[in-house]
Parts: sequence; C-alpha cells; structure tokens
Amino acid sequence: MKKTCFMLVGVVVAMMILSGTVNAATAFATKFTVKQITGECLVKEPGATNFTAAKEGAAYAYGTVVKTGRKASAVVVFAPNNEGRVLAQTLVAIQEKAKPSDKLLNLTRGQVKVKLEKDFHKRNTLQVETPTAICGALECEFEVSVADVLNNMIQTLIHAIEGRISVAGQNFEIPVVMGGTTLTVTGNADRSQIKVEVTSGSLQILVPGAAGQPPHMVTLPVGSIFSAVTSGGMVTITVTIPKPDGTSETIVNVIVPSSTTTTTTTTTTTTTTTT
Repeated sequence: MKKTCFMLVGVVVAMMILSGTVNAATAFATKFTVKQITGECLVKEPGATNFTAAKEGAAYAYGTVVKTGRKASAVVVFAPNNEGRVLAQTLVAIQEKAKPSDKLLNLTRGQVKVKLEKDFHKRNTLQVETPTAICGALECEFEVSVADVLNNMIQTLIHAIEGRISVAGQNFEIPVVMGGTTLTVTGNADRSQIKVEVTSGSLQILVPGAAGQPPHMVTLPVGSIFSAVTSGGMVTITVTIPKPDGTSETIVNVIVPSSTTTTTTTTTTTTTTTT
C-alpha cells in the first residue's frame, strides 16, 4: 500500500513538473490593482486629462499615472506576490512595453519599493526608469528614489535589498547589483554629466576599453566613483577607486562617440591623497 502511494505521489509531481506548475512564475495580470491606500493617492488613466482619487482594490490599465501626496502611499499589484509600493510625494507612470509581459515604472519623482517573486523573470520583465538610470529587476526586492539636488542635478538612489538587479544609464552599464548594495546615479537633465557612486557593498561596472579594445569589467568597492562627461563631441570616462591604504586609483578614458564607440586615449594615475 505504501509503495502504491509513493508511486502515485511520484506521478503527480512528475505531471506538475511537466505542466510547469512547480515553482512556475506567475504571469503579470492584464491590469494592475491598487490596494492599501493611505492618505491622498490619485490616478490619471490613459486618455484622461485630470487626476482622480484612486479606489481601493480597483484595477487600472497600464499607462495610468499614480501620484501620492504627503504622508501617503499605495501598493500596486502586478500579480500575486509581485508588487510595488508607491511612497509619499511620488509621481510614477505604470506602463506596459511592446510585450504584455514587459512592464515599466517611469519614476519622475519620489520613491518606489518593488518586491517580486524569485522566478518572476521566467515569464515577465520589469524596469524602473528615472531621469538618470534604468533599473532592471532580475529576482529581487529593491527600492528606487529620485530627487532634485544642488546645481540643477537629478539624483537616483538605488538600494538592492535582496536578490539581483541590473542598472544602466548614459555611458555605463552594471549587469548585476547584488542584494545589500546601494548606489547613487546623479546627472543633469540632458545626461551630459553622469556620476555613479557606490555607497554600500560593491559591484562591477562595464567600462569602455582602450583604442581597439572591447569594454571590460571594473570592480568598484564602496566609495568608488564613476563619471561620464560629454563635451564637444567627446565623452570623458573617469573611474576613481579607493584603496585600503588610503590612496586611490584613477582611470581616465576619452571616447569619441560613434555607431561603434572607440577609445582614443587612456591614462591611469594613482593619487596619494589620504581619504
């Protein structure tokens, strides 16, 4: 009898695996739902000219803009166990890309905190885009905030809480950011000036190589700074990496933008300034 039961369990599990019901990712719904609304939460649906009060538990079409007031928040649900919390004083458009499985949170100001099931990426994609960076969800929980800072600059703060995300922007790419890592991406409106700073953890950033050489990965420990400045048709890439002895290494690449970006000069210097 026990042998027969074990055989039946084995058959059921095998059928579930073949049908994709074991550890299967949940497909994102055709509309998103807003719940746990506190304070003032407004929505502007596609085609509408004005914002109206969001309704608890209501479903909205992708393309809807969500706006929260002071001390307000709401949760946007894409599918069971896949959601994003919109925090106070935030303006974000919940969008759908070319494929229905690909979603985009276009964050103009404020903060969102995204939590997705581990296998969501097997059937869906989700990005958070700000004026200075694009964060791609891989398998994760992460938060992104954007705010104006001094000298007409815009700063994006990215905190990978668990799992993995990717980050990219003008003249830089970070394929994987592991949980526990925090970075800022600061730039101006036209993104001719971009600065990436690692404030906790470490990461690897893709840096253009020397003339005729492919891009290469550079490890950035906490305190490292990557900057890209575009001026006069040239892009100057500077990477500053602190060392344990208090010195820092600086790598400078000057690039001529084209359909296939090339590096014209590369210099490496080491400073002895104590940090």
